[in-house]
Amino acid sequence: MGVIVSVNVGTPREISWRGQTVRTAIWKDPVPGRVGVRGTSVDGDEQGNPEAHGGYDKALYAYAAEDYQWWGGELGRELGPGTFGENLTLRGIDVSGAVVGERWRAGGTLLEVSSPRTPCYKLGYRMGDQGFVRRFAGAGRPGAYLRILAEGEIAAGDPVEVVHRPAHGLTVAEVSRIYHHDPAASDRLLEVPELSGTWKQWRGRGVAHLPPRPRRRRPPPRGAGAGRHLEGLGREVRHQRRPFLTFTTAGGAMFQELFPILATGDLPRALGFYRDLLGFEVTYRFPPDGEPAYVALDLGRSHLGIGADPSATEPVGDGDRFTLWVYADDCDAAVEHLRGHGVRVLAEPADQPWGERMAEVADPDGNRVIVASRG
Repeated sequence: MGVIVSVNVGTPREISWRGQTVRTAIWKDPVPGRVGVRGTSVDGDEQGNPEAHGGYDKALYAYAAEDYQWWGGELGRELGPGTFGENLTLRGIDVSGAVVGERWRAGGTLLEVSSPRTPCYKLGYRMGDQGFVRRFAGAGRPGAYLRILAEGEIAAGDPVEVVHRPAHGLTVAEVSRIYHHDPAASDRLLEVPELSGTWKQWRGRGVAHLPPRPRRRRPPPRGAGAGRHLEGLGREVRHQRRPFLTFTTAGGAMFQELFPILATGDLPRALGFYRDLLGFEVTYRFPPDGEPAYVALDLGRSHLGIGADPSATEPVGDGDRFTLWVYADDCDAAVEHLRGHGVRVLAEPADQPWGERMAEVADPDGNRVIVASRG
């Protein structure tokens, strides 16, 4: 038997993020007395971005007081209830170890575990450290989103009892681990009927990859003796102050595809421009649940990625706000080829959770260029 330590609510506030104003309700504070839990929310609680948070599958977010104690030891400071933006701080319930579909009788309500939390940049802002987003994702303590199966009232001190636990055994911590570190095991997600639909949509698109592979172009012309070098530059398309170049490589060359990614401090606004005004179609979203950190879009034969992850998209010099992903047959060999021609290597090749091998180099203008190969 567990207990509710606190019920936490908050309303949206505006913050400045990379030169833009965005809304977030991640700041939540404990409230006294009994609080209504009805529909898809807790009374008095609002969401800064309803498209990414809230709704039937994410009506409430719960986090364990024991996990806060663990984080306190890691960070060297105490974290109070509501720090991570949860509605329910619980003690005596293994929140991250809860089985998807597990049902809790909490006060006068009946709640069902639906999925783990996937952290976004707003958690990093809340903690004053964008590196904390990846640290949280890797800690195996994601907390749990909950559905409201029976409405009622709750308060601090109310008991929490697990009244049903599905036999499949898939926990929210395991879903989070598969998502962040072992996408090859994502077949398990399809076996769990209680898991949120967005997670199955992610799995239904195949093992996660970032960015998604563009459609295959017609084979490049074969040029005698071209070896590894570029055979020629293709059509030049002007966009603001910098040209974008499409190119083909000689037969057998190591580089295959070029994929531009736009860095933005306000991904929803950028998405609205490219999708709603220019007519791009969203073909991929990462993560599949919660605030997106990356989306891929198609317009005819053109492809564009939009990312909100500063560690992956900020220029490393005086470059512009685009990152180019260049795919090669062999990431390691491609990096050595570039290094041999004096290119600055920012990050050595390494395997990634979404199944690709990736390195980072800088072009002559200081733009970050990702060199990747698919597994």
